[in-house]
Amino acid sequence: MLEQYYIRPVTVDRIRTSWIAPAIEKYVSWLTEQQYTRSSVSRRIPLLVAFGEFAKNHGATEVVQLPDYVEPFVLARVAMHGRRKSAARARQKIVECARNPVRQMLRLALPDYIGLGRPTSPAIRLSCKPPGSLRISPRRRGFARAR
Repeated sequence: MLEQYYIRPVTVDRIRTSWIAPAIEKYVSWLTEQQYTRSSVSRRIPLLVAFGEFAKNHGATEVVQLPDYVEPFVLARVAMHGRRKSAARARQKIVECARNPVRQMLRLALPDYIGLGRPTSPAIRLSCKPPGSLRISPRRRGFARAR
């Protein structure tokens, strides 16, 4: 499956030598089934290899231990890549791009892993409110005031 995303055999071999390679390959198969774009998949794989190396360097020896290293890995990524990003939104994007692929992979690799999924969508939150509790001002919707 990795050969679809990388031309050089050296790159595929480097990924396959990672100690979490079976989990990565399972995740890549899932991404392909879900019809993720080629660029999206190939951008996530190096991140997962880096996560595996980070976890190994910090004491992980089994895949079941990986959930304990998600947040420390995310913090390390932000420290490494978010130094120059002073805007909160830019730093949050780095967090999301580091955390989400790792969590998705762990959900596939570990049957009992739940992790913290995405927050509920606004439509779901709004549907839980009683009728009439949400009033939208005409000004907020972009309507001009009558003159």
